[in-house]
Amino acid sequence: PENKAPPSSLQPFPARVVFNQRVTHPSHFQDVRHIKFDITGSNIQYSAGDVVMMRPCNAAEDVEQFCQLLKLDPECYFTLTPTDSSTVAVPARLPQPCSVRFLVEQFLDISAVPRRSFFELLATFATNELEQEKLLEFSSAQGQDALHSYCNRPRRTALE
Repeated sequence: PENKAPPSSLQPFPARVVFNQRVTHPSHFQDVRHIKFDITGSNIQYSAGDVVMMRPCNAAEDVEQFCQLLKLDPECYFTLTPTDSSTVAVPARLPQPCSVRFLVEQFLDISAVPRRSFFELLATFATNELEQEKLLEFSSAQGQDALHSYCNRPRRTALE
């Protein structure tokens, strides 16, 4: 039987992008776009003012590179369970068990510009003293100008 329920966060509808055009001038700091999706067969009904939730995923080649860099087997499966002290629930959309590939592709933002907390976490794993010092500098209040110059101006990603 065909499901007539509209898409939801637990049951998304994969829609093809049929139009994607920037509406702000290329020199403007914001990249605002007019995007059209093909929702044929989705049972989606909408009115002016409705909001759509888009859940992008990482490119397959970026997922492969991420797994190679961290020496992770993308086909390895795991079960995620919160600890007793954790107040964070396991996301409902995360299958149990879950593959490393699915987690990295669907849930991790590996193409985002990393934040201060990212470098703070990396510093705890650094084995090279100079690298650890630089990571700690980026995660300190005094190192925010250096962090901005390193990450934001060239728009480096967490994957880089």
